[in-house]
Amino acid sequence: MPFADRPSLAWAAGFLDGEGSIYSRNVRNRYKNRRGEFYHSRALQVSASQHRPEPLQRLASLFGGKVSGPRVTILNGREHKPSWKWTLSSFEKCQAAIAATWPFLMVKKEQAIAALRQYHSDSPVRRTTCSRGHKLAGENLHVLKGYGWRRCRICERRRDQERRLRQRSSHAVR
Repeated sequence: MPFADRPSLAWAAGFLDGEGSIYSRNVRNRYKNRRGEFYHSRALQVSASQHRPEPLQRLASLFGGKVSGPRVTILNGREHKPSWKWTLSSFEKCQAAIAATWPFLMVKKEQAIAALRQYHSDSPVRRTTCSRGHKLAGENLHVLKGYGWRRCRICERRRDQERRLRQRSSHAVR
C-alpha cells in the first residue's frame, strides 16, 4: 500500500464514501472462561459491497482483505442481483487504509472517527478504570501472567470475599 498513487487512493476514498462502511464490532472468541462463557473483544472493519467484483478486487489489491461472493439475496420472493463484498479485518490494515484515504474522504470521515473511538474505548487494554470506576493503575492493577488480562484488585478482593461468604453459608446449611 505505501506504493499506491494519489489517484488510486482518491478513487478508493470516493468508492468507500459511496459504497463502503467503517465500523467497530463485537467479536466472540472461540475460548471460554471457567464459567463456560465466551470471551468477547472488539474488531475494526472496513467493508464495501457491490454488484460487480472488479472494484472490490481493486480495493483488495490496494489494501489487502478478502472479496467474497457472489451472494444472491431473496427479498419478498424476488431474487436480486448477485453481490460481492470486500472486507478488511486486521486492525493495522484498517487503520492504514483509513489513514491513506483520509485526505480524500468526505462522508465516511465521521464514521471512521466514531469506529476508532469505539474500538479504543471498548478495548480492555486501553481502559483506565474498571467497570465500577476504580483506577487501573499502580497497586490496584493486576495483570494475569501468560494472558495479559488487566484486573482491578479492589474488585477481585470483593469477589473473593463474596465467594468465601457463599461457601461458608453453604457449608453451614448442611
